[in-house]
Amino acid sequence: MIRLQAVQPSPPLYTSLGQTWARIAAEEGFWPGLLRPGLVANLYREAIYSSLRMGLYPYVRGALCGEDADPGLAKRLLAGLLTGAIGSALANPLDLVKIRMQAEAGVIRDGRYVTGLRTGSAPTATSTMGFLRHAMYAPQPAAPALAPPTVSVDALRRVNAAVSPPGGLISASAEAAAGATTGPLVFRPSGLFRGVGPTAARAALLTAGQMGTYDHSKTVLKRNGLMNEGLALHSVASLIAGLTATTISMPADVIKTRLMAARRSADAAAAPGPPGGAPLSTAGVPAVRSLLSPTTTLGCVVDIIKREGMLALWRGWWPAYLRIGAHFIICLPLNEQIRSAMGLSAI
Repeated sequence: MIRLQAVQPSPPLYTSLGQTWARIAAEEGFWPGLLRPGLVANLYREAIYSSLRMGLYPYVRGALCGEDADPGLAKRLLAGLLTGAIGSALANPLDLVKIRMQAEAGVIRDGRYVTGLRTGSAPTATSTMGFLRHAMYAPQPAAPALAPPTVSVDALRRVNAAVSPPGGLISASAEAAAGATTGPLVFRPSGLFRGVGPTAARAALLTAGQMGTYDHSKTVLKRNGLMNEGLALHSVASLIAGLTATTISMPADVIKTRLMAARRSADAAAAPGPPGGAPLSTAGVPAVRSLLSPTTTLGCVVDIIKREGMLALWRGWWPAYLRIGAHFIICLPLNEQIRSAMGLSAI
């Protein structure tokens, strides 16, 4: 799904769910191509993200409704929004690593990718920790060059020729004035939270659609005498929750993927200047990032709609539903059974 949602070359390498699976399996193999990329990071992320959003939901719902026996759909959705945002924000670094590993995955030969979206490029890293370290460091722009002297360049050249051999002082000064636009990599923990806004929004919508819809569906089905508490009710409510959660969270999911999959070149363009200073442009002038830049949430939305149309915000719906629906129909009934075994009430 990540390769479908990420920015692709023209013509696109991946056009549909079936074609994407078939191409990856043929070029890279089933395990190394379809299952392994980002697996470790995803397991760590789920341990934090899902535990918090599902574990906190009943308590946040209770805090919102007080003694109300039936909190209603609005409060259920609000509880899901809050717990989803909290869990996602804390797990964002691992989500970032997972997205980048899956977007960059491919077969490597002679130090270069020969398949996938990064064909021809060198690997960013080769392990989960390597990608994590990469996200924590960014290029540091060099200090801005001093203003040029007021004397003429011809005069300086004549002085240089008189006091130094060819290629002497003026050449060195010219190089220094030109300066590289980026310096060495610097530690920047904020890089781990790139895309945290759309990520938290996506998780909030997903959890509201999951937990809020699941909880409310159970109440409505029981209230109307259609089903009783049990595995069948949990399964039906899980299917409804999967459809709702996938549909309302897809736009935020696509935007999150685009922002997180962006390569370091975007980081370099907005890298901070000297400590305490504003970001610098290549001319040494404080740079202001446009709200409509493709590296911002709003700019990403505008860019997607302009280039690919409104429906591109729901690209990858089917693979997302197959993943989320299968996850919900296993996870939610299992969660109910665990709560019951521990003496806790049903959700």
